[in-house]
Amino acid sequence: MFCRQCGTRMEDTARFCPACGQQTDLGAQPVYAPPAPAPVQAQPVYAPPVQAQPVHTPPMQAQPVYVPPAPEPILPPAPRPAGKTGGGSGTIGYVFYGVLFLVSMFLLILAGIPFKWAICVFLLFVVFGLVLALAVRKGASALPRIVAFLIPLFVVGVTLVAAAFGWLGWSRAAPVPGPGPGLQATATPAPVGVDSSAVSVGVSLDDLGNITNGQYYFDDGNSVYYSSFDTANAAHIYRKDRSTGATDSIFDGFGWSLVVDEGWLYFSGNAGAAIDGTYHLFRIHTDGSGIETLDARYCFGMSLYQKWLYYCVRETDATISIVRMDLDGMNPQTLITGASGSAFVFENRLFYMDGASAVVSAAPDGTGSKQILAAPVSQFVIGNGHIFYLDSGNNIWRSGVDGSKPMQIRAASAEGTVLALNSYQNTLFFADYAEKTAEGRAAWYYNVRSIQDDGSGEKNLYEGISNGTWMNLVGGRLYVLDYAADADNGIWTAVVGSLSFSGGSASELPRPTP
Repeated sequence: MFCRQCGTRMEDTARFCPACGQQTDLGAQPVYAPPAPAPVQAQPVYAPPVQAQPVHTPPMQAQPVYVPPAPEPILPPAPRPAGKTGGGSGTIGYVFYGVLFLVSMFLLILAGIPFKWAICVFLLFVVFGLVLALAVRKGASALPRIVAFLIPLFVVGVTLVAAAFGWLGWSRAAPVPGPGPGLQATATPAPVGVDSSAVSVGVSLDDLGNITNGQYYFDDGNSVYYSSFDTANAAHIYRKDRSTGATDSIFDGFGWSLVVDEGWLYFSGNAGAAIDGTYHLFRIHTDGSGIETLDARYCFGMSLYQKWLYYCVRETDATISIVRMDLDGMNPQTLITGASGSAFVFENRLFYMDGASAVVSAAPDGTGSKQILAAPVSQFVIGNGHIFYLDSGNNIWRSGVDGSKPMQIRAASAEGTVLALNSYQNTLFFADYAEKTAEGRAAWYYNVRSIQDDGSGEKNLYEGISNGTWMNLVGGRLYVLDYAADADNGIWTAVVGSLSFSGGSASELPRPTP
């Protein structure tokens, strides 16, 4: 045999390798033991195949085996179905809708939309804006969102078209003839008024006191028109450009009841250097060209409602008629006879004083008249949704436009006799005469005061000298017209002063030198 350690050949009976001394298998067995018999593998026994016979086993009901729930798989977000929008596109839709709303309101304001229509348009956009928000939130198809966009846009478009053609009754913008060759015509924003008489820019549709105060100051948005005397004491109607301040005479004479519409200035007055009391009804292009006489009778108290001019005609010294005509002077109609004061339209009702000095309202064509304030009323105006009126005892009252809930807001005062009323939003202005004449001027001292429409907070604003009192209230400014003779030369002049509602000294409007 051979050594397992070094491979040296040795005797089969050696217990140690003679070369390396490694113990052999015989040396590792100090005690002899016979070797264990080797395992005997079982021999396969042939048996013929036996075909398995089916054994019937009764069905057994499966017993529930608790299996812990498997964690839910984290899946990538599923793609959105076509026709639905996410938050980003929804936000874009809201922004676009807001821009659409602002642009639409701007266009309607330029078209002369009245307050009530503006409220309706606002509510329309709010309702469909909510529809749009709900459609986006619910992931609705594009159709509801398109409807939410298009319906208010359609209504605004129809309104603008109707306004452009005059179908809604309020005035629309029109080109004004240029002042000379080579000059471009400009667009003049027209006065607004669907349900009421037209008013100047800067005046609420609910404040119509300027009409009964002569309306000698009118703002059309681009230019201001007013009546005054120049430095040489001659009467003019002036146009002052709002952007440049340039002031030009467009009529040599004096005018009251100024209204601008579609490039025409309408007024009652007379030509010439002085106020001569021969008031006729005129219209003239706002550049001073194309003067037309619409009514050659004694006319005053004019106002514009829809496409009609309303005005008073003095038939005799004691008889006044209320007349209306088309804006071009055609189709005059006598609506009321035996009236005693100027007339205007508020909320589609014609208001005037009858021969007994009672306040009456009627349909715009003069039919269906109804007394709303019993006589005697010295003067009345409509402002901020109320009627303010003066009774025969020099007390100032306030009532609803239907004459309801009358309330005295100022008792008669010994300081002076109230001769004029006007209002601006929630403030009432009135002028009273002191029993003091201005020597050599054929006029009296007077004061302009203001009070709140509930009678509180009376203030004294201005003291002037005039033969008559007229106040215009436009754009938060008080305009007073003082008409008196010059103490040195006896020439009568009318000068317009402007002051803030807080009072103080008035500054004269420009009086160009001829």
